[in-house]
Amino acid sequence: MSELNVYRTEDVSLETLTGKTIAILGYGIQGSAQAANFRDGGFKIVVGGRPGPSLERAKSDGFQTFSYSEAAKRAHVVCLLVPDAAHGAVFDQIKSELSGKTLVVAGGLSLFSGTIDPAKDYDVVMVAPSGPGRLVRSSFLSLQGMVAAFAVHKDVSGKAKQTALALCRALGFTQMGVLECRVKDEAACDVFGEQALLCGGMAELVKASYQTLVDRGYSKEMAYLGTLYELRGLVDLYYHYGIDGMYERVSEAARFGGMKSGPRIIDDHVRQNMEKVLDDIESGAFMKQFEEESQSGFAWTKKSIEEQKNADINRMGADIRKRFKFLP
Repeated sequence: MSELNVYRTEDVSLETLTGKTIAILGYGIQGSAQAANFRDGGFKIVVGGRPGPSLERAKSDGFQTFSYSEAAKRAHVVCLLVPDAAHGAVFDQIKSELSGKTLVVAGGLSLFSGTIDPAKDYDVVMVAPSGPGRLVRSSFLSLQGMVAAFAVHKDVSGKAKQTALALCRALGFTQMGVLECRVKDEAACDVFGEQALLCGGMAELVKASYQTLVDRGYSKEMAYLGTLYELRGLVDLYYHYGIDGMYERVSEAARFGGMKSGPRIIDDHVRQNMEKVLDDIESGAFMKQFEEESQSGFAWTKKSIEEQKNADINRMGADIRKRFKFLP
């Protein structure tokens, strides 16, 4: 069994944040949620960003707004919450303002890949929620909390762990529990999970399942309902009960067929491809590709999204959602 520590609210003090100003750099989905949570907890917040709609929204939400470097200068704790592809550029703007402070990232990719290389005169910690900004905010308001991970990358002050935990508590995460880990574990597992399963492998598996049925002459509506639509209910079972608990709660035919045929679909060949994906993440090849894509204005990504919209399964999905009115 794992020996990684889980901390809850009763284990954590807010002392290291007392009287401190927190800078939120980037007012996107994650930044706006964290800024609101911190403010509701009574902390002084400044928001840093580029002139534009996001910074104007922060101002209209009642926050003091500044450039990235000025916000970092005014704060004791600096939360770098811009997209991963922008970490390097923003870090270059703020690094001269970080001495004696704490730099916080919400995911370990830029540290793991070396995109940012912090100096040794300030603490560096990671506080990584296990969901998007809207869940960070809703779980705080509901007092339920959400699972998060934290790590200490550099501890100059001797109090980096206490600060990371205090940030987790201030954001509401300790109500459910926060896991102490290494930066490399969060970074690699998070990015690999996205690519191999959550946003990559699962999407391709759904499309292949749908197309296999359609190519055999089955109706597109029933093919869609039998694959992508039913995924939601199964995800809830996985989430609440695990894989074994899911098998205990589905029909006998689904249980037997799934356990019998699953390994025929996800075989050694698929595992070999997963190993190659992980190799690219560990070697830095993925991050290099990602940075190049960012510099192009995400040209390939935008083109691919348009192609996805025109895919048969997605056009059928839009039609299904309209006809049954189960989604906007």
